[in-house]
Amino acid sequence: METFGWPIKFFKDSPELLRVILDALRGHRHLYYKDGVLHRDISISNILICPEHDAGEKTQGRIIDLAMGSQPRNLSILFR
Repeated sequence: METFGWPIKFFKDSPELLRVILDALRGHRHLYYKDGVLHRDISISNILICPEHDAGEKTQGRIIDLAMGSQPRNLSILFR
């Protein structure tokens, strides 16, 4: 099995850390607004730093482990 990325705690500098967190937040936003899925377990263990394909040493953030994720039946309860 190939390694997909490495834990966020191994970031190389502050700009990379901020970029990875922002990417993970964008990924969660996409899951929620596109598919109605809430992750429900976002932590440093569930955000990976991943190399971008064909981009040298450039990295991006990915959110993983949707085992606790859910699709609320009534999304309006989230906005009370």
